[in-house]
Amino acid sequence: MNDSKKMINPLFLFERYIKFLVVIWTILVAISLVWSIFRLKKETLELTSIQADITLAKDILYRRWNSMHGGVYVPITKETQPNPYLFDIPDRDITTLSGKSFTLINPAYMTRQVHGLIGGDYNVRGHITSLNPIRPENVPDPWEAKALRTFEQGKTKVSSISKIEGKEYFRSMNPFITEKQCLKCHAKQGYREGDIRGGISVSIPMEPFRVIENRNILTFSVVHALLWVAGLVGIVLSRQRIRLSELDRMQAEEALRKEKDKVQKYLDIAAVILVAIDSKQNITLMNKRGCEILGYDEEEIIGKNWFDNFVPDNDRERVKEGFLQLISGEIEPMEYFENTVLTKSGTVRSIAWHNTVIKDEEGNIVGTLSSGEDITERKKTEKELNNLTEELKRSNADLEQFAYSASHDLQEPLRVIEGFVKLLSKRYKGKLDAKGNEFIEFTIEGVQRMKMLIKDLLEYSQIGMKNKKFSLVDSSMPLALALANLQRSIEENKAVVTYDALPKVLADSSQLSRLFQNLIGNAIKFNGNELPKIHISAELKGEEWIFSVSDNGIGIDPKNFDRIFTVFQRLHAREEYEGTGIGLAICKKIVERHGGRIWVESEFGKGTTFYFTLPYQEITIQN
Repeated sequence: MNDSKKMINPLFLFERYIKFLVVIWTILVAISLVWSIFRLKKETLELTSIQADITLAKDILYRRWNSMHGGVYVPITKETQPNPYLFDIPDRDITTLSGKSFTLINPAYMTRQVHGLIGGDYNVRGHITSLNPIRPENVPDPWEAKALRTFEQGKTKVSSISKIEGKEYFRSMNPFITEKQCLKCHAKQGYREGDIRGGISVSIPMEPFRVIENRNILTFSVVHALLWVAGLVGIVLSRQRIRLSELDRMQAEEALRKEKDKVQKYLDIAAVILVAIDSKQNITLMNKRGCEILGYDEEEIIGKNWFDNFVPDNDRERVKEGFLQLISGEIEPMEYFENTVLTKSGTVRSIAWHNTVIKDEEGNIVGTLSSGEDITERKKTEKELNNLTEELKRSNADLEQFAYSASHDLQEPLRVIEGFVKLLSKRYKGKLDAKGNEFIEFTIEGVQRMKMLIKDLLEYSQIGMKNKKFSLVDSSMPLALALANLQRSIEENKAVVTYDALPKVLADSSQLSRLFQNLIGNAIKFNGNELPKIHISAELKGEEWIFSVSDNGIGIDPKNFDRIFTVFQRLHAREEYEGTGIGLAICKKIVERHGGRIWVESEFGKGTTFYFTLPYQEITIQN
């Protein structure tokens, strides 16, 4: 139910906006129409005013022209009779030599005749009037009387719309200013030059202008109506399109929300932190595991700056610099990256990150997506293990130093004992009884075994102390040196030693020779009833060389495979086979120093094969 409301409410809001838009559009069109009608009516008044001004100007100009000439003479006709108001003008009427009669036409008389012609043909009314008229026809009507009084107050023009005989007219009136020429007729009324002696009015019928105005108003109304309808059609079509688009968007948004919820569930069950950071360093996504480790709710994390809020001060600049270089494309995402984070409680956790970048449709980097594993406990364990390893290294170094010092320091007193025992044997051999001679022999043998033991122990302790640098060595050369050292033993036991082509390796030549010598020496020593046969070979497998030393000797019980590489561990009594029990321990230590491993394969009574590995180096192939 709640989901349906979320989908419907935006549509309701959209419909409200559409209705509001229709109202606004209607108001705008109506305002435009009203303004257009207002402009049309104003233009009508302006046109009639211009028409009235032109008519008045024409009347005034030809009156002035008549006045400038002191009047004009015209033939006496039925329409133009002598002006009775000019009876006092001596030459009002004249007769030409040919006997034709003329009468004087003053400006007022002429204007009245012109007004009569215009009024009959064009329905335009003109009128000369005065508050002190000579002729009864010049008496002003109420509108003109009011206008004449305003002229006395200083106004120079009066115009307005008024009705005459029930019809609408635009009326305009200008004052008559007494000029010098006017005094010829009007001085007897007491006027002086410059006085206002009346006015001339014109009345323009509004009907033809109203016809044009109404036609224009109708045209504008139709245009605005069409424009309003077109706007409504546009709004309705846009509404349909936007509604469909909005429905599609809402459906897509709902599908995206469901998909996001599904993805969020997957993110929340992940055992690692998942965090997305935009180019402004703000967090846009954090899964449940990340919230648990940081100790915050999701709402407290989203939108926050990752580096300012969740990275400790001592690590912030380093981590931020790496992020900025990643966002700018200066570096590629690192497969593995470690840094600390600051939790809500103030504790610091160590996180191992795997990062990738987020790009937009144009391929621009807009953020990062990182998965992080909390390695705090592992780091703690590693630290403890490193401490233990360092302690063990120090302990082993101390032990090696002790073994070296002990074996070295024991040699001097042992030489003294050996010297005195030999001197005792030389002086008293044959003078003592059999038991005495036997004791001397036992002592000499014990001294010899002790010398061998100290020698091997000294060599074992020195393997890790010499630290001779490795060099490119043809492994057949250390083998040849080992065989030379074992030449006497090989001849005495009639041993047959064969070997394949051996590779060049990076090694300590003297230690590699000692390794071969110990393994081959053991193969000769622990032979059976058959003559010793020993074979050395090497095979490249992957990234290492596997060397093998095989023999046909007495073999080793599998239960003793690990034991034989331990110091002082012997599988046979001294009466059966000589030795100190250190030789294979020396072999193991040499191989491990070279980064390899050593093991044995054998079956009791069927011979033994010792294997050891040395790392493969490209340089061995090139050389």
